[in-house]
Order: sequence, then structure tokens, then C-alpha cells
Amino acid sequence: MDRWYLILPLISAFLYAVAAMSQKQAIAAGYGPWRMSALTTWALGIPFVPLIFLEETVSLPDPIWPAIFCGVLFLTGQIFTIIAITKGEVSVATPVMGSKVVIVVLILALFTDDSVGINVWVAAALTTIGIVFLQWEPRQEMRRRVWFTLVMSLISAACFAWADVLVQQGSAEQGFYRFVATSSGVNVILAFGMIPFFRGSLWAFPRGSLHHIWIGSGFISLQAFGLAFAIGYFGDVAGSNVVYSSRGLWGVVLVWVVGHWFANNEKEVGTRTLVMRLMGALLILSAIVLVFL
Repeated sequence: MDRWYLILPLISAFLYAVAAMSQKQAIAAGYGPWRMSALTTWALGIPFVPLIFLEETVSLPDPIWPAIFCGVLFLTGQIFTIIAITKGEVSVATPVMGSKVVIVVLILALFTDDSVGINVWVAAALTTIGIVFLQWEPRQEMRRRVWFTLVMSLISAACFAWADVLVQQGSAEQGFYRFVATSSGVNVILAFGMIPFFRGSLWAFPRGSLHHIWIGSGFISLQAFGLAFAIGYFGDVAGSNVVYSSRGLWGVVLVWVVGHWFANNEKEVGTRTLVMRLMGALLILSAIVLVFL
């Protein structure tokens, strides 16, 4: 089994789905989206800042603006992720966020000299069809919630996609560790701007929310390390991203099977709706695999 390391992004995908459900429950318990966003940003960003010392010469990128812009995009994506997960449906949000890989390729095709094959355009079509399946909802009162989730998730995916493009270009020019450490530092600093929007102290945990908060923020950090290690150490960006995109499937399956453990009521939408969402997640996963063929 030559590519045994792909178990890392698979575990990361599972941890992401669990973290998303935990974050949703923590906010529902009263922790608040801004506090959850800040805590998640710090959990993601702080561990990556010391990576700058892995460069032969410790210095900031020059020019520095791409790293700053990357940090802004990443934080914006994180905020919209939290909004999509907490105000919308996890079983819709996680598959749509997986479309980031397809968006990255389209951005490169439209705004750089990279050429794209027919498989990329087929992947874009499959992603669109998958999103149509995800938004299927027979009940009128729930359609707005599903559409809200779709829009928030797509904005999040687009922000992360642009950030990925900047990381690719910035790393080639400035060095991977230098660029990522700097953009992560920007994330950490900008997250302090959320403090005025907190509805209480960062450490004031509502009753019954503490374990969801730590699972949500802790698993987010762990999954980021797992994915980064698979990509950085083993150098398999394509394979790692394809496996990691299974988080969309995990999101639907976890809601279906163990959603009640997290007080998640999305299963109440009905079996038919969840099957449609599962099909949508599979279509998006197929599109991602097709991109890397």
C-alpha cells in the first residue's frame, strides 16, 4: 500500500465534519458565532505561525501584500463557514465547501495562463448539478434556509479558493513556510477585531457547551495539521485533496446516523431529502476526482 499516508486526509475529513457539528451545537447553546469564529481562527492560525522558522532565512515575504490579502480571504472564508454551519444545514454546507477544489482550477483557468481540459468543465457542470440536488427541499418554509446555506457556503468556498491560489503563487516566490506563517499571523491578528462583537467573555462557556467548543476548535486544528502534513511531507496535493473532499459525504452521513448525539435535528428533513443531499455530495466528490484525472 504505497499511498498509506492518504489515511491522514481521510481522518482530517472525518474530523472536519465532527467539528462542524460540534461548532453548530456550541453556538446553539449560546456561545455565539463571533466567539466561535475567533476561537476557531486562533486554533487554526497560531500553530502555523512558528513554521516561519523552518525557512533557511527568517524574514517576512517581500512584497508582503499577497500574504496579507490571503489572510483576509481566509478569515472571511472562516466567518462565512461558521455562518453557513450554524445558521444553515451541515449536510448542505460541507458538500458545497468541497467545491473549493473545482473553483481553484476555474480561477487558474480564467485569471492565469494555466490551460484547462474538458474534464475541468465537466467537473464544473457536475458541481452545479450536485448543488441543485443539495438544494432540493419540498417544504417551502425550509427552502430559504437551504438557499441561505448554499450562498454562504459558496462564498466561503470562493474565499478559500482564492486563498489557495495566493498560497500556491506566494509559496513559489517566497517559500511555503514563510508565506503560510505570515498569512496565518495576519489571521490571528485580524481575529482580535471580532472581540467587540462577542456577547460575553471568550472563556464564559454556556452550560452544556464546553465539550462542543473544545471538540469544534480542537478537531479543526488537528484536521488542518493532518492535511498539511499529507501535502507538505508526502507532496501529494492532488490525492490528498481528493480524499479530503470526502468531508462532504461525512457531513451528510454523520447527520443521518449520529446527528442526535449533537442535538442536530437535520435528520428530520426526511429520508428522501437526505438521500438527495447524499447524491449531491457524491456528484461534487466525482467532480473533484475528475479534476485530478
